[in-house]
Amino acid sequence: MKNKMFIANFLFIIFSLGILTFITPDKKISAVEKRELAQLPNVTRDNILNGESLTNFQDYFNDQFYTRDFLIKIYTKGQLLLNKSMINNIVITEDNWLLGEPIEENKNDIDIGLDNLYKFSNFLEKNQVEAYFALAPNSMNLFSNKYPDYLKENKGIENRSYFLSEFPTNMHLIDLPDYFSDHYSYAEQEGFYYRTDHHWNMKGAFIGYQEIMNQMEKTSSGIKVQAKDADDFIIDCNNEAAFVGSRNIQLYGLIDARGEQVCRYLPNKINLSEFSAIDRNGNHITDFNKIFGSGLNNKKVSYTDLFSYDYPEIKFSFENTNNRRLLILKDSYANPIIPLIASHFSETFILDIRHYKGDISKYVSSNGIDIVLILYNDTNLSGEMYKFIKD
Repeated sequence: MKNKMFIANFLFIIFSLGILTFITPDKKISAVEKRELAQLPNVTRDNILNGESLTNFQDYFNDQFYTRDFLIKIYTKGQLLLNKSMINNIVITEDNWLLGEPIEENKNDIDIGLDNLYKFSNFLEKNQVEAYFALAPNSMNLFSNKYPDYLKENKGIENRSYFLSEFPTNMHLIDLPDYFSDHYSYAEQEGFYYRTDHHWNMKGAFIGYQEIMNQMEKTSSGIKVQAKDADDFIIDCNNEAAFVGSRNIQLYGLIDARGEQVCRYLPNKINLSEFSAIDRNGNHITDFNKIFGSGLNNKKVSYTDLFSYDYPEIKFSFENTNNRRLLILKDSYANPIIPLIASHFSETFILDIRHYKGDISKYVSSNGIDIVLILYNDTNLSGEMYKFIKD
């Protein structure tokens, strides 16, 4: 009798979980795993016969299983209690920094990216457009010594060195990793980054902004773009907020993030005469505050809440004497300082090539661009963000 009761209860639990899995709304994305989740598959005669439907349903059930996130969180807590240094593809260092998995060597991909960069730099030179490439230091490279010895070597610095050795000579390089290491101590550089996120904080980004503008001031043909001091900007902080780092999300926020800086700098918007953005659905947005710092006053604040999401296209018009048109091609490292850089130019256009699908060379021509600034972090050396000119 006891055995029958045990089997009955077991089957009840299994069938109940199955039913709950199917009636609970499906999740499309796993924020923890940073991937799309399997959706309810279509069943056809062909995929039943070839066994594909069985595989699809197995993937669907694995991804949408009721209480899945709860179970993964319990697993993550257990791994932390065991002092594991690699959990959910996140490396936890001895001093509680969260880093991504070590970067592998990818010279072949970098060669393809460089070839595209050469084509673009030659196009800009031919059309008398000034070209700058600012390389921002990624924490995975800057603090590569933090990786545990048992992990494979992080090749990020080697990749960067190779990229720079083949860099186009007709494009101005702004090497921020070298600038950081030459002018700031290791401890100071630690203060420029979030421990629980893959980005720099406002302090580090602002120093990057200053060096970018100072280098442009030195080399640009007759424009005045000297960097401003922090006191020249509006500084907004939320000292009550809990910072939610991108890597900590993958660990269910279980790493203590106290002390993470939740501040942003903004230019005086009195001189901002026009602003617009296009989101990924093609919607036009003209409210600056809906794009930059929209979640600053939340109780929990992420990097995107504090600065900005990655929009396909943004445009600024400022009233100033520098009558030049700047195009910024960027990844997410640029988000904190886009408004600061834009305040130096009469018109600034920002494109994120991951989401803007047009031809960048045509965009330069049709918008009368005078200066192009590419601002990528130094792990972003290849891939779709180097497809500047469509075939």
